[in-house]
Amino acid sequence: DSANVMNVMADAEDIMAKLESTGGGPNVVAYNALLKVYLNLAKLLGKVNTKSSTDDPNSNVISSSEPLVQLAEKALSVFNRMSRAKVHPNFITYSCAIHACAAAADSIASRKRTSGWQKDALDAAKLSQKILMTMERSFVTSGDARFAPPVKLYNMAVTALGRCRLEEGISEAQALIHHIEEDTDLGTESLPNTVTYTAYMKALADMCCPSAAERAEKVLIKM
Repeated sequence: DSANVMNVMADAEDIMAKLESTGGGPNVVAYNALLKVYLNLAKLLGKVNTKSSTDDPNSNVISSSEPLVQLAEKALSVFNRMSRAKVHPNFITYSCAIHACAAAADSIASRKRTSGWQKDALDAAKLSQKILMTMERSFVTSGDARFAPPVKLYNMAVTALGRCRLEEGISEAQALIHHIEEDTDLGTESLPNTVTYTAYMKALADMCCPSAAERAEKVLIKM
């Protein structure tokens, strides 16, 4: 259940805190491992959500989105911890953090009965977008190709933003797609692909808003 998941997260953070208190301190590999813990826990909670929703409609195994929102917030906070420890993030750091926040948003969206799930899913998705923009700035500023965000990471953010079924999320996803279409500094590896556009059109279909069909048609023409 969610209590066990939170206990695992607390154990991982205790280990990291002990490493941070030692003379040498943790390296980037240790912080990446912590982010992978967050990512796997977010995915695990998503499986619990699906099981409780399909097998037992009255199940209260997870009664709120709070554990998943906390996971996403913890993923973002890793960068502050690394900054204090004077440890520089690498590609894996950014990738795991983005994936963890996107997975949290996806898991929240898989349990639609929870009150306030749409806002919680959007909040987690926005964190994935925020980390992605930080990674992008690092690449553009340094010119270091190792930090060039591949389109796969943008696709994660677009999908997560669309899963919340809110106009704000759809608009953010649309703006993100437009950004990677137009920003020539990002290179060809960041250009949107079929997965990008399909994720956006699926979000439009799930929204069922009056303008969805027209907006989807424009995307199809673009593709």
